[in-house]
Amino acid sequence: MLNRLVQRIKPYHKYAIGGAWVFVAYSLISLVGAASMSWGGAAGTVSLYQTTANDDIFRSIGLSYTGFLGTVWASIQALVIGAAAALTIIPWRVTNKQRRIGHAVLVGWAAICTLSLLRLAGIGFNIETIAQTAMTTLMLGCTSYRAACNWKTKGTGYFNSAADAMSIDEQEIDSLEETFKPDFLVANDISNSSKLEEIDPPESLDSTDPSEAAKETSSPSLLKQWISTTKSLLGSSFKKAKKPALFVGSKIKAAPGKAKIYLRSHGVLPRPNRSTAA
Repeated sequence: MLNRLVQRIKPYHKYAIGGAWVFVAYSLISLVGAASMSWGGAAGTVSLYQTTANDDIFRSIGLSYTGFLGTVWASIQALVIGAAAALTIIPWRVTNKQRRIGHAVLVGWAAICTLSLLRLAGIGFNIETIAQTAMTTLMLGCTSYRAACNWKTKGTGYFNSAADAMSIDEQEIDSLEETFKPDFLVANDISNSSKLEEIDPPESLDSTDPSEAAKETSSPSLLKQWISTTKSLLGSSFKKAKKPALFVGSKIKAAPGKAKIYLRSHGVLPRPNRSTAA
């Protein structure tokens, strides 16, 4: 059943992600506006959602703001929503647990708004409230879908076929690390006979001359073997690092030229005067 749901939603993936971000932006703008309007109490009670029934005004619970306390409450909500949204997109120094907390806060906020509008739609059954309720319910679905795409457990989301484009694929990073990992860090590489010379055990000390046996097992021979082993390991590591280093160097070398072309194409830098004379 889950696979069928993923296949049905997959063509609309980018629209669902965009809808979730539209709801975050709309919530922040509304909260900032409510905080500024309720400052000083000149505008009376400011509410994100309200309806009218029998000439009475009904406001959403927890989403109405009056005076200085209302400004503080709206500011706190705006900061929480902004911090939760930031946790879901920051690619560094954010654990999967913290990212899940951010998604949970956004889904909870969308659920609170949806429930408030459902309550108001039941009180004042008018077109405006019904339209707001339908739209907010759709935004709740988009926010929940985005959370499912990024709800990582071991580096992958539940909806792997429609993962969020902003998330980092940790499996891909691990594969790159394995590709460029030096040979002396690879497991069981030390036992590879092609990279390390086998150290023959010392011959038996049955010889009549003990000084010859001492020379065979002396430190200079072991030092030579250690030097040759180190050279082979460093040489293989240099070969592994050479290709990515050349690639990065070429990108850095070409960066100034690309920057000039971009600035010239956008009119920041003047185009060179090319003479058409023979």
